[in-house]
Amino acid sequence: MIDVPEPTVAPPADWADEVAEALRAEAGAVRRLRELAERQGGLVAAGRLDTARALVRHRATVLEEIRGHGSRVRALAAAGAAAPPLDAARAAELRALQRSIRDDLRVVAERDAEDRARLAERRAAVGGELGRVDEGRRARRAYAGRPAPAPRFEDETA
Repeated sequence: MIDVPEPTVAPPADWADEVAEALRAEAGAVRRLRELAERQGGLVAAGRLDTARALVRHRATVLEEIRGHGSRVRALAAAGAAAPPLDAARAAELRALQRSIRDDLRVVAERDAEDRARLAERRAAVGGELGRVDEGRRARRAYAGRPAPAPRFEDETA
């Protein structure tokens, strides 16, 4: 987990650099999450659900990293409330990083929605197959009849 500095009354002189660094780190982690989501989508489409499940566990660690970066960015933003306005170039750089993060998260959300829909379709198909198997078993039992009862007594005179 990333240590989150306590906000100060006045931001440090290199505050904008720290914010840019924190946003770059968050953008990198979100980019890795997007790549994992795309790989997961390919695995789900190919029916390799066990491998996709392992990837989901890996995604959880990346999400935890993103939460840490987000906490750091929020702390820096709080500290920067008293900072003088940023120059236009730095402000544009920070906005571009934020836009990149938002765009990648949007792609992850869309990809996850596609995967959920694909998995729901697969679950419905498997449910239908299991239903047909159960119907076949019941039909076989119905037509098989009951076995003839074994005689209780035997004639020993023969």
